[in-house]
Amino acid sequence: MRIARRAIRRMEPFDRAIFLAIRFKNAGYEDLAERHDMGIEEIEKAFARAVHILITTPPSPWWQIWRY
Repeated sequence: MRIARRAIRRMEPFDRAIFLAIRFKNAGYEDLAERHDMGIEEIEKAFARAVHILITTPPSPWWQIWRY
């Protein structure tokens, strides 16, 4: 969970909004494209950038995990 929170904080605001809408609000690409007045390709690219950040965010060092 900590890695996911760190990754979401690292995302650009637009990419974060698209990622959260798709993953947690079950919004579709077409719906988001209409809502933001963009093409579906732009929504796909924003989601792909967000997933890339999620995948490449390294875990916290071990000494930051073991807090009292």
